[in-house]
Amino acid sequence: MFVLENGKDEQGKRIQIMRRGFKTKKEAEEEYNRVKYEIQQGIYVEPSKLMFSDYFKE
Repeated sequence: MFVLENGKDEQGKRIQIMRRGFKTKKEAEEEYNRVKYEIQQGIYVEPSKLMFSDYFKE
């Protein structure tokens, strides 16, 4: 499990990204590094539970 900071929202509350459920420490470290890199590059997109078909309806 890990938690990363991703700035603050409009109300000044910290935005945290949490991931868990890794089988090994190495898997967690790889995901941590990937997410951290995406945040630094400005390409991180928060996962959504929006269905693909619903995306096109909007």
